[in-house]
Amino acid sequence: MPQHQLVQPAINTDFDLPDLAAAPQYQLLDEQTNSASEVVLETSQPIPAGYEEVNWETVVEGVINNTLSALGDTQDPVAILREYCNAFLCGRPLNLSTEENFTTGAVSSVTVARNNLFETAIEELPYLEDIRNPLCVTFYGEMAADLGGPRREFFGKFLHHVKAIMMVVEDDHLALVENPEWLAKRLYYYIGVIAGLSMIQGGITPTMLYYEIQHLLLEQRPLEHQRQFEEGLSRTGIRQLLRSRPSVKFLIMPSASTGLTVQKLIRLLQPRFSEEGSNTHRAETTMYAKFIKYIREVAGELK
Repeated sequence: MPQHQLVQPAINTDFDLPDLAAAPQYQLLDEQTNSASEVVLETSQPIPAGYEEVNWETVVEGVINNTLSALGDTQDPVAILREYCNAFLCGRPLNLSTEENFTTGAVSSVTVARNNLFETAIEELPYLEDIRNPLCVTFYGEMAADLGGPRREFFGKFLHHVKAIMMVVEDDHLALVENPEWLAKRLYYYIGVIAGLSMIQGGITPTMLYYEIQHLLLEQRPLEHQRQFEEGLSRTGIRQLLRSRPSVKFLIMPSASTGLTVQKLIRLLQPRFSEEGSNTHRAETTMYAKFIKYIREVAGELK
């Protein structure tokens, strides 16, 4: 089955994309091949409401209820996300084949610099009029109409910056770094918003944030930066959708083919030592220490 994502390195799911037919186009991108397959979204039936007003939680709840009502008992993550997108999105169709309908329907405009995308995006995001409208991205000095491509590029560059600069590897998975300055600027909130919108608006799937999202779904006590991230993700309704239909998490699950690391090998080869205090136990621990040193040296030479 083709490895699809909304966009992601490879979706770890056995669900096939359904044969869809309708109006606006929604793209699933493959991050590894940069190829795209188009999935068609039905015309949105939004719930009338000023989303950025205080009733946004009520709006999201209504969108979730409409989605679940339309889906019945289905657990197909692609169908669930597609239906949620139909209910959540307002304004102009996501992707246009020509500029003919470019001015038809509302959008949320964002103007950013290619060489400083993350910082300029953070300056723009507080001024979004309604995140239920598709983003319309303009790069400094470029007058090309955003028919869908610039928006997808924006999501990809923004989230790749997060992965490269704001995350570290902890226990073989990526985790957000807690930084007081970033907290003060509410960067984690905007990361949550963009992660959710990227899934909804055909950008890359935020697989790098899978374990952060999983932590929220397990209802473990979050740290301050995780609470801020959760607030942003909730603003788009993606956290609530994942709680209601956990199978959607398969769309953001990292690819299983991530390679063998020292930590993975140590976990796979768990030793069984003799009774503690015995001569045999001391000999075994000495040998095991040499084994650990050896595999770390080998891993270092392979880098």
